[in-house]
Amino acid sequence: MEALLKRSGFEVVETHSMPRNWYFFESVANKIGLSNEKLSEVDKLVPGLSLEVDRIFDEICLKYSKSSAVWMLAKSL
Repeated sequence: MEALLKRSGFEVVETHSMPRNWYFFESVANKIGLSNEKLSEVDKLVPGLSLEVDRIFDEICLKYSKSSAVWMLAKSL
């Protein structure tokens, strides 16, 4: 992607790796069959739980360099 951006007249200013499971909580909920309705109930009972679980797993994945997506910020030359 960086080479493509350079050939297109852009300079990569910043690169950031995203963890493999950046929606970990939702992914696990879907795998075990929790409906969106049940997820909403969980969010009402424990506001912010899914975001906190995702944040923790993001930190773990990034610590061990387990990323699967990268975003880049580029500027035109």
